[in-house]
Amino acid sequence: MSMILLLAMSAAVQLPDYSSFQLSEAEWSRVTSPEYRHCTNDAVSNGDAVECIYTEWDRLDRVLNANYRSAMAKMPNRQARDRLRNAQRVWLRQRDEDCSVENAGGHTAYELALHQCEIDELIRRVAWLKRLSR
Repeated sequence: MSMILLLAMSAAVQLPDYSSFQLSEAEWSRVTSPEYRHCTNDAVSNGDAVECIYTEWDRLDRVLNANYRSAMAKMPNRQARDRLRNAQRVWLRQRDEDCSVENAGGHTAYELALHQCEIDELIRRVAWLKRLSR
């Protein structure tokens, strides 16, 4: 009987709600590199800021993938792994929708706004996955 209960409990593992996940300033600093923070502080144009974002994006993409693999390894069963995989796919689609040209907020700085939205979401997702993999 206790084995059945244990199996039922492990199948019911729920992922934390990402939509309400808030990133603290301290977590933001732990996820981003010092180089990124210096680069964005020193940027004098939108083009400079976009270059900062491109460089950090490459680094964060690797971090995101490592945290995703770690979180997947911590999932207690196949159903939980499937839920995380599906949640990751939903996040990618939602990020692409939220950070679309239509939602960038104007034409003059649209590229910066678009890329800033994408990197902010990437930073937030890395922190969420980090918490999940603990």
